[in-house]
Amino acid sequence: MYPFIDKAAGGGIDGMIRWVNTALVRATDKTIIVPGHGPVGNKAHLLEFRDMLVGIRDNVSRLKNQGKSLDEVIAAKPTAAYDDKWGKFVINPPFFTRLVYAGLENGETSLRTSNR
Repeated sequence: MYPFIDKAAGGGIDGMIRWVNTALVRATDKTIIVPGHGPVGNKAHLLEFRDMLVGIRDNVSRLKNQGKSLDEVIAAKPTAAYDDKWGKFVINPPFFTRLVYAGLENGETSLRTSNR
């Protein structure tokens, strides 16, 4: 499911991606991942989660860098490729788009595909 990113408490999409990357370095193929919400998984599941975060961050960032407003970014459906798998719980696609958009500060909206 799409995660909640608490910007008011200092959270942001890039921090979440960094955390997942750190966990991926430490995980092995035998590691059991127990999330706060959702099913138990493994390193492959965590990698898929990270790739989703990076993909959506890059999509939202690209649109924001084009000068699109939040409403325009939501209308562009930057999460569409991921919604069937990740967007069917409490954090729906428009809400997750808002969280990602809010977490991209003016100086942080360049694409960072090196996180892959």
